[in-house]
Amino acid sequence: MPVAKNLHTADPHGSRPVVTLTTDFGSSSPYVAAMKGVLLTINPELQLVDITHATPPQNIRHAAVNLADTVFWFPPGAIHIVVVDPGVGTCRRILAVRSKGHYFIAPDNGVLESILRASTPDSVVELTAEEYRLDHVSPTFHGRDIMAPAAAHLSLGLGIGQLGHEITDPIRLTWPAPTRREAEVLGEIILADSFGNLITNVTLADLKHLRQIPQVVYGEGERAKWVTTYAEAEPGDIVALLGSSGGLEIAVVNGNAADTLDARAGTPVILSASRTDREDGSS
Repeated sequence: MPVAKNLHTADPHGSRPVVTLTTDFGSSSPYVAAMKGVLLTINPELQLVDITHATPPQNIRHAAVNLADTVFWFPPGAIHIVVVDPGVGTCRRILAVRSKGHYFIAPDNGVLESILRASTPDSVVELTAEEYRLDHVSPTFHGRDIMAPAAAHLSLGLGIGQLGHEITDPIRLTWPAPTRREAEVLGEIILADSFGNLITNVTLADLKHLRQIPQVVYGEGERAKWVTTYAEAEPGDIVALLGSSGGLEIAVVNGNAADTLDARAGTPVILSASRTDREDGSS
């Protein structure tokens, strides 16, 4: 495996290139260290950042949401490796994507859906160039043997097109979108975060559509109290609020909503402007 030399870094400002890692390996896994070892062997100047290794095993949608919440906070030129790969060892492709000044290396299984939805990518390449992978490729660890070397060579200035050939048909996820009606927004829960808060597909733009504080009902008619911060409710209260990523969340104050509520991915959420907590005085 050749190591690219005398190349500019992927960062146009010339600072140490950043590579992030998102996996479902678990926090105590040695596999993360193995990938970092490969990355640093090829480019010792890398700054390596762990986004998370606690993605629920093989949960592609969960990883896609995490990427949407984090990657564009990094500086332009950052390279993001995603190894949530239930199809490892099969004929599924591995992709390199350049979008909004960032690079992504991931299996072609829909895990980059949030990135592909954010904007039209500049380039989508299938990784086929064998010279930019390890000499021996394990059929069960493409993150170490294919993705990490590709990312390291990108960080040394390799052009994305040198990693393989352009494609136009990356795998896409079916992404549930809220439905807006005159006085309602119909959404659903898409996942639970690490605190057990239930993250929905309802956004700030959907809330603005209602133009007033909404009544929030989930599941079979259970209500959540609308708050701006958790301090506005008592421990144990079921609340709805806008999270830091701009989406509607349902939570239990000082508790774990995923563990205590009869709600999960796919549970419907209805926001109604026909009546609000401030109007009816209820909680």
